[in-house]
Amino acid sequence: KDVSGVLRSFDYAAAMALRGAAGAGALPDNLQARQRVTKRYLHAARHAFVQAYGLATASLPHAWLKEGGEQAALELFSLEKAAYEIAYEAENRPSWLAVPLHGLHGLVSTWGEQ
Repeated sequence: KDVSGVLRSFDYAAAMALRGAAGAGALPDNLQARQRVTKRYLHAARHAFVQAYGLATASLPHAWLKEGGEQAALELFSLEKAAYEIAYEAENRPSWLAVPLHGLHGLVSTWGEQ
C-alpha cells in the first residue's frame, strides 16, 4: 500500500507542476514541452522507485504473496488509492479531481494489454 501511495504522490507532483505552469501564462508550445518532460519524469520516477523498492525488499518474506504477484498487488492497492483520492477530492478539493481521475484512467487503460 505504501508503494502505491508514493506512486500516486508522483502523479500529484507532476499535475501540480503542470497546473502551475499553465497558470503562469505559459505559451502553448511551452506547455506541450512541459507535458513531455512531465511524462518522462513520471515514467522514470515510477520505474526507479519500484525497482529500488523491489531490491530493498527482495530478501523479506512475503508469505501472503504468490510468486510474481507483486504487480497484481500493486495494481490493486493503486486502484484502491485512486478511488479513495477521487472521493476525497470530490468532497474537499473539487478543482483537483482531475488528478486522481487521470490516475485511475491510466490504471484501467493498461488492463487489456496484460
